[in-house]
Amino acid sequence: MYLFHLFVFAFYLYTVWRLIIPLPLSRYSRAFLAFVLLLITQYRWFQLWFFGSMFSPELPHNVVLILGGLFAGFSLLIMLTLLSDIVSLIGRIFSIHSLYWSTRKRVVIFLATIVLAIIGVQAAIRVPDVKRVEIPIKNLSQKLDGLTIVQLTDLHISHLFRDAWLNEVVQKTNQLNPDIILITGDFIDGEVSDRWSDIQAYKQLKAKYGVFGIMGNHEYYYHGEKWFKALGELGIEMLANEHRVIYPQGEPFVVAGLTDEAALRFKLPGPAIDKALADRPDNAITVLLAHRPQEVAEHIAKGVSLQLSGHTHGGMIIGFQQLVKFFNGGFVSGLYKVGEGWLYLSNGTGLWNGFPIRLGVPSEITLITLRHQ
Repeated sequence: MYLFHLFVFAFYLYTVWRLIIPLPLSRYSRAFLAFVLLLITQYRWFQLWFFGSMFSPELPHNVVLILGGLFAGFSLLIMLTLLSDIVSLIGRIFSIHSLYWSTRKRVVIFLATIVLAIIGVQAAIRVPDVKRVEIPIKNLSQKLDGLTIVQLTDLHISHLFRDAWLNEVVQKTNQLNPDIILITGDFIDGEVSDRWSDIQAYKQLKAKYGVFGIMGNHEYYYHGEKWFKALGELGIEMLANEHRVIYPQGEPFVVAGLTDEAALRFKLPGPAIDKALADRPDNAITVLLAHRPQEVAEHIAKGVSLQLSGHTHGGMIIGFQQLVKFFNGGFVSGLYKVGEGWLYLSNGTGLWNGFPIRLGVPSEITLITLRHQ
């Protein structure tokens, strides 16, 4: 986390140097702008000192939305400034004076940042649409052709996404009448006592063969053992390096789930694929819930037919996706063929309150239909 803030501060200095200092304003006006930008970039320290958490401050919804939106806007400002520097460099190399930096371009960057941030925040906090995906599964019985799974992931219920939003997500999910509901982690941000009233709608999720879930990294930040128990009390069959066998159309079908590597930081069991798959029925189709996508090749090699993951939020912004992909094993969003199996990596149903923005990467409730191959 300290490294993250160091990078943010470095980008802050870069933005002040490239955008604010050259503005034709008084010294005091430029100092004021630089100070405001500093507060935006470092507000999480104030959250930690005064409101208990960097990840989920117990602040009113609108305050959380504004603070997160401002930080997301700062990230856009960095992107646009870097892009303008690259364009300006090209202009200098080829003596194209119209590509040089100017006061007008700096003002345009500020205005573009504001407009894009407003659009992106609105896109981030809406109830997601349903995304339909068909996946051909090797050796899937013809009896199971058409089996439907709804994947929810990264809902991050907090003071940003509260009970009303979750109620709408649950209603949309239930209207799909899925055979199975699978939730791949990051249900919440916050302690059980702070979130309990907001997450009661999870109890209303209905699927013919059950609702299953795993922990993401964020549950572990708030006493993971308590969250594992609490989510189970809401009717979700929580899996921790284990599996369950269900029998749709009388056919054995394995749903397995891993813990997240964040567990290791809290001296809890990390992901253990061999344990999760031990003693499953021979030749049964296996769907694995793994919050992060990185180890999918190993999982497929051990007999998993389909891995469902989240964590990346799809990259959130076109242009950020390559960076997010780099930190997630080359995966960022959508359906990937991996060996003899598949990875489906959802953009996420919600997202973390500290970076509430989506531009060109919509959130989703994913309806997956399995097909006989």
